[in-house]
Amino acid sequence: DAPEGARALREAANLRAAQALAIVDEIAKLPAQANVQRESLQQLAQRRFDEALATADRLLEVCQEGLAKLPKAALIQADPAARQLRDALRNLQVEGRFTAALLRFESAAVYDRESPKHDDALQAAEEAFVALQREYRDTLVGASSRLYQGRCLQERGQYDKALDVFQSLVGQPVANDEFRRWTARAHRHRIECLVALGKFDDAIRDGESWWEQSRPSERSESEWLGVAFRLAEAYLDNPNEDSRASAAKKNENAARELLRAVSRTPNEFQSPARLRLAGLSQDAGQPLQFTAFADAFEAGKSAIELMNSAQMAARLSRQNNPDATSELERQASQHRETATSAFQQAVALVDRQTPDEQVATLRYYLCWFYWENERLHEAAVLGDYVARRHPRSPHALAAAKVALAAYERLYRQAGSTPDGAQFEAQQLADVAQYIASQWPQAPEAASASQLLVRLSLESGRLSDAEQLLARMPAEGRAAAQLALGSALWTQSLRAVSEDEAEGAAQLREKARPQLEQGFLALRKADATPDLAAAVGVLYLAQLYLAEGAAEQALGVLEDPQIGPLALVEGDGPASEKAEFVQETYKVALRVYLTLDPVRPDDAEKMMQALEQSTGDDSQALTGIYTGLAVQLQQQIAVLESAGKRGPAQRVAQAFASLLERVEQQPAAKGWALKNWIAQANLQLGASLEGDVAEQFLSRAQDVYSEILVESAANPDYAPSPAALLGVRKRSADCLRELGRYEQAYNQLLTILKQRPKALELQEAIAETLVQWGVASKSLTRIDEAVRGTAPQSDGKNLAWGYLRMAQVADAYRSRLKAQGVKADDPKYQQYEEMFFRARYQIAKARLRAAEVAPASERAKQTASARKSVESMFQLYPDMGGPKWKAAFEQLRTDLAASRGE
Repeated sequence: DAPEGARALREAANLRAAQALAIVDEIAKLPAQANVQRESLQQLAQRRFDEALATADRLLEVCQEGLAKLPKAALIQADPAARQLRDALRNLQVEGRFTAALLRFESAAVYDRESPKHDDALQAAEEAFVALQREYRDTLVGASSRLYQGRCLQERGQYDKALDVFQSLVGQPVANDEFRRWTARAHRHRIECLVALGKFDDAIRDGESWWEQSRPSERSESEWLGVAFRLAEAYLDNPNEDSRASAAKKNENAARELLRAVSRTPNEFQSPARLRLAGLSQDAGQPLQFTAFADAFEAGKSAIELMNSAQMAARLSRQNNPDATSELERQASQHRETATSAFQQAVALVDRQTPDEQVATLRYYLCWFYWENERLHEAAVLGDYVARRHPRSPHALAAAKVALAAYERLYRQAGSTPDGAQFEAQQLADVAQYIASQWPQAPEAASASQLLVRLSLESGRLSDAEQLLARMPAEGRAAAQLALGSALWTQSLRAVSEDEAEGAAQLREKARPQLEQGFLALRKADATPDLAAAVGVLYLAQLYLAEGAAEQALGVLEDPQIGPLALVEGDGPASEKAEFVQETYKVALRVYLTLDPVRPDDAEKMMQALEQSTGDDSQALTGIYTGLAVQLQQQIAVLESAGKRGPAQRVAQAFASLLERVEQQPAAKGWALKNWIAQANLQLGASLEGDVAEQFLSRAQDVYSEILVESAANPDYAPSPAALLGVRKRSADCLRELGRYEQAYNQLLTILKQRPKALELQEAIAETLVQWGVASKSLTRIDEAVRGTAPQSDGKNLAWGYLRMAQVADAYRSRLKAQGVKADDPKYQQYEEMFFRARYQIAKARLRAAEVAPASERAKQTASARKSVESMFQLYPDMGGPKWKAAFEQLRTDLAASRGE
């Protein structure tokens, strides 16, 4: 159906034109420096105009095709239906031609006035409008086309030619209301052209003449208000104004009346009219003074619009023209001050006739400005007043939010002093409860309830937080559940650090359902979580990891909607918090290393992401890696103790890769970190078996050798002689673990010559002798571990052996006891621990000797071990406490097993 198809095309063309014009409005609001955004929007707007023009052209084709199918003119006269169809198609065809011309005119606004494309679009539009007005001279279409012909000339700067066109419209007597509208538009544009030519007096005469002969009912319509605004501008901007004060005052009063008329009714000039009106009351350097509520109120609203525009321009300029930012921010601040002043005066001008809604709006604007200007107490009180005094106002909830934010800020500030935040906390809770009860279905109600939960958590009132959470609507609980779960989880971690295992487990059990339910609710809500909620989700992954549920932790981390890994890659608040980003990568790395099988490629990606997140801060990256290494060591130890050697070795390989990255850091050349790298390799190698263990032990020995070489070359490298001796001792430990016992023994003996009374060294050389003896099946070496070796010139052994260690400890213990030192004294317990440890090692060494002794010696060694154990039980029935009693009991059992008992 041609008419219906044409009408559909007409609507489509109008829709695309509206989209293009909206983009043009955006372009107009851009600051001069926003070149990148302007060019992008210009291209988009032109595409929309091209689409609209193509649609309009298709409309014309449809109309022409429909007309071509109609019977001949003579036959149509006898066919009412055909005649009606013809008329409809002709009307649509005219509309399509006018629309196409108008689109060309409007598309010129996409480009700068100096651009050739701007001039080409206007010229094409002018030609189309001229053709239309020639064909439809005495119709509304002709008048409309004549006006736009003049506008094309005006936009091209050909003001004299434009005036001739507008004159042909205004010079005709008009009675039809619709024609009068187009005549009013012509008068407005005539005034604009005359002003552009500097002919202010002519512009004023033209405007006054039309305004005076207009009907009272017309003066509130947009076309006449356009004339009124341009006439008022001509009054105020006229450089040829009569110098007499009386004439100037007369023109100002006339302009004021016109501007008031324009500012009272919504139209395209309402905001600029309000600003010009406000400016008439402002002397140079003096604040605006108002005598009527309406004037003050409208001036304040207009200042807000200007402030918003300046703020937006300032934000854009930070990227395009940073030099202009400070000036734009100054303008925004100035407009804010103007608005605040106007609103404060408006409050004093409120009377019984002032509409209640305007009073509510006024007070809301004021409380917002108080908040913006850090006048927190005034913002809180006024916002609370608006919310309670005008609960049905559209601004009531927003005002309550300002009050809530202001009281929260005051609460945080007052919290720095003892008991200083009690009043603010109560006010904050009152406003939050009011929001939750007054607007229970609003999203702000959930936020207020969440705040109440947070306040309870901050004051340690977990039960109150749980009760508040139970009263919240289920659909609004997600953030509060995550907040409560986060608090419980962090408390459980604190309990672990304080060795309160049972309390930590209980807190973890309470945290898990809150975090799980909050996570599921947040995912169902299909919204980007704020930072607090994102942290709660990350804590859930940490909790699962701590419980060994790596697959569940992975599911949380990699959730495509709200998983921490997705959030750090998105545009939400979590991605902007460096601590959250780094902690996410650390948890993900641990998860990938804990999975069975391990995911090394993903672990490598997380390491690369960690390096990128710290930028050039190598110290921060080193701290992250060392912290992770400690966690992985603990993880490997847990796996080893659980007998999971395969997973432990896989995690160990990842640990090796992590240590390599640490070694690549600049700080790794320093004493502290290099020493830590060696020690980490040593500890891990000692806890593993086979080739993997040897890999770590060899690397530890290499690093210790590097430290010793550097220390020899640079006397200041080691922080102290004692620290250097410690490195030598640990290097010997590496040699022992690698089975290079003789080298380890000789190195320890060298160190002992410098510190013969160092118990740690004495124990290390004794343990080396035992392992050496077991490996070589030498009973002599094992006996040297017990009795000592390396006699000196004074006849005493440099290496004491476990027997002398026990004697020394017992002597110190007896001396302290004689001095009245109690058994629970730390110093006494130190020597008691040393004594029982040495006696235990003696018995254990004898048992090891029995295991490797030839058959002829085995009974003798076993008897010696049994004698050592039984004598301890006879002399010390309590064995110094449960620890050593259990250890000696195990030796009893091992001895019995060796005899087949």
